[in-house]
Amino acid sequence: MKRPQHHRRAGALVSTLVFAAISVTMVSAVGMIMVSHVSRSRAEAQYVGALYLAEQALSHELKWIEGDPFNPNRAHQKHPEAGQPGPLEVQLPHGSFKVAVTNLDGTGPWVAGHPIRLEATGISRGISRTIEAKAYPDSVIGSSLAVDQFTIFARKSVTISGSGSKAVGVVGTNGTYTATQGASAVDGAVLFCGVNPSVTGANVYRESGKRSFPTVDDIVTEEFGSWAWIKANNDNDKIKRFKLSLGVLNNTVLAGFKKTSYTMTNATFHVTGELYNMNTLDKPKSQGGTRYATQNQGLYNKLVLIFPPGDYYFENWGLTYDYKAILVDNANGPVRIWIGGNGSSNDSWQSPTFLTNPNDPGSFRVYYGKNKTLTVSGTAAMPGLFYGVNNSANSAIVASGGTVITGAIFGERVTISSGTKEKTTVGYPAEVTLGLTSDPGNRFVMRGGWREIGSVGSAFTDGTSY
Repeated sequence: MKRPQHHRRAGALVSTLVFAAISVTMVSAVGMIMVSHVSRSRAEAQYVGALYLAEQALSHELKWIEGDPFNPNRAHQKHPEAGQPGPLEVQLPHGSFKVAVTNLDGTGPWVAGHPIRLEATGISRGISRTIEAKAYPDSVIGSSLAVDQFTIFARKSVTISGSGSKAVGVVGTNGTYTATQGASAVDGAVLFCGVNPSVTGANVYRESGKRSFPTVDDIVTEEFGSWAWIKANNDNDKIKRFKLSLGVLNNTVLAGFKKTSYTMTNATFHVTGELYNMNTLDKPKSQGGTRYATQNQGLYNKLVLIFPPGDYYFENWGLTYDYKAILVDNANGPVRIWIGGNGSSNDSWQSPTFLTNPNDPGSFRVYYGKNKTLTVSGTAAMPGLFYGVNNSANSAIVASGGTVITGAIFGERVTISSGTKEKTTVGYPAEVTLGLTSDPGNRFVMRGGWREIGSVGSAFTDGTSY
């Protein structure tokens, strides 16, 4: 017997209704999932946006500080003193950020030129994220960045005269550049900072802003508090001489200088009872010397003054090239000579100068703080760094007479000059930097990335944490 047709139609209808219900449920579920995903995507975008704003805040503050890195009233302090700005808050079309700085340990106010801790908050559509980072000053003298490792930098003018004059490395200026050989006088980049180039060449570059450097006065104030302090508390009384003619560092005596011996000239160099160094190891290398010597010069048959690690202060430096030589014992630590005062005479450095560690010329410094000219000449090889950035109108450093300086010169006006037969060269040392950890920094380098505040146990990528 056949089943009635209406039973079959009813069964099909029920199946259709069940399928429709299931389909609606599935569509609803998919819709809910899609709405959930959209909502989550929006939230995540807001979180990412807030983080992006916080990162921008870090970058903004570092660039702002680098505009005048030695001004303690420039940075936005989390714990400001009177006259210092507090945290910076910036409103943007789709959010805002807030940033402030402290010392690395979180105390404040942050001390200009020292390592820095930055704290930044980004806010995007009500979502807030806060991160922190550490940044360290990059030496103005021996940057870790090759493009900032200056052989010469002059705030007012660079002059390279004579066909035999050469600078090897980066030469920069906030002012003018003049050279007999044009840009080819530099074996490296010629960088004009905040001014239009006066020469053309494939090695000529320009950057929009002037470079900021501390003056010698700034460095003295940071290190010692004042010139008066270093004048009274220098290491001049530690200058030594060889006890015997054999010339060995384990056989030396004090040379008789006092803390108040502020003059280093031909007359004051000679010390009664001082013997000529007759150690054959110190003959010029062309004559078989293997120790304190260059191809053409050495300590052999010269009166020698030895500068142990320390800080030395003079108001007049005038040594000519004859029977004298300087031995800088930088192998045992940095040696820094500070030349200051208001003397009316220019200064001259012609005596052969040797380092006990010639592979570290950056640890020998001459800081020139006078409103005069320091001329380095007549020495076949002169390792070290001369720093004469000075607000005085007439301050200048000149390298001439065939001198070959392995190091760098910073100043207001820097000149390299050569005659018809001589060749004067200033070159940045290969594969080393001239910076010391105590150097002031004009740029800041973040180390270890950043971390979000509140992420317990989270460490910086350099392995350190607060």
